[in-house]
Amino acid sequence: MFKLTLAESRTMMSDGWYEKAEPEIGITQGDIILDCPVIGWKNNHSDELTKNEEDLLKASRDMFLADVIVMTQACDLEHNKVRNVILCPHLSLSGYREEWKEKMQAVKQTPSLK
Repeated sequence: MFKLTLAESRTMMSDGWYEKAEPEIGITQGDIILDCPVIGWKNNHSDELTKNEEDLLKASRDMFLADVIVMTQACDLEHNKVRNVILCPHLSLSGYREEWKEKMQAVKQTPSLK
């Protein structure tokens, strides 16, 4: 896992908006974290009556890696006012374009460069 932070350095990307950040630098709003471990929920809707609620919750959790953007306010992160960080999925522009193109073609639309 590594993090990219907003900066004026031209070392990471050609447009100079991002640079690789060292682990000791705290996260802030707008940071992109690649291969971030995320905990989510499995799509199993089994109603096993033999398990208690705690066991059902533990069995339903799922861990995966995702590219994400930090959405939590920078001031809240800096002053340790939050226990959980809000993340948003990050999709590269080329990846987004491919998904968009497939969806357009699925509804019989012709994707254009516009």
